[in-house]
Amino acid sequence: MSRGKKQKVDAEGRQFQQKWTEEFFFILHNGYLNDLNLKLQKQGQIVNDLYSPLKAFQNKIRLWKVQMLSSNSYHFTTLSSYENIAYAQYAEELKLLSEQLSNRFSDSKNMEDCFNLFATPIKSNVQSAPIHLQMELIEIQENSLLKSKFEDVELCNFYTKYPEKAYFPQFRIFARRLICAFGSTYKSLLKIFNKFQ
Repeated sequence: MSRGKKQKVDAEGRQFQQKWTEEFFFILHNGYLNDLNLKLQKQGQIVNDLYSPLKAFQNKIRLWKVQMLSSNSYHFTTLSSYENIAYAQYAEELKLLSEQLSNRFSDSKNMEDCFNLFATPIKSNVQSAPIHLQMELIEIQENSLLKSKFEDVELCNFYTKYPEKAYFPQFRIFARRLICAFGSTYKSLLKIFNKFQ
């Protein structure tokens, strides 16, 4: 084989390998996105159950980016079977994906403290809570009956039955507003909630 033909075959081989490497990377990457999508589509989730997978996925992307920059494709096993992998290119793509997700879910990020307060009022830091909730939050945290109920019942049931309307009106309004912010996901919960209003 002449030198010119050999170079052409080598170049085509590299192009083919690069093409397949990119396709496998994105197929695997889309597999992770599909997993996230399925987690977000589960019925009857409460707000912190929706936000947690998003946050975890952002952290995974950061990890993958760092690993790609150090030529580590452990989490993409098919990719690691190839040679001459464009790790820097994949790291850049992961960076762009991370930025897109951050922009898309910036409202959720801004509400993270509210989600944490909603999910764990018994353990939340009173000083970092919204000022109009602080006094009631102290009462909730010091109420041994509410503490035991919080640990014994599901979160949705805690907010529909406890804290009692007469004792914690601001906290009930806070929980109701947070639940209402997520529309149809909470329609059945809102029906129950309204019975206790």
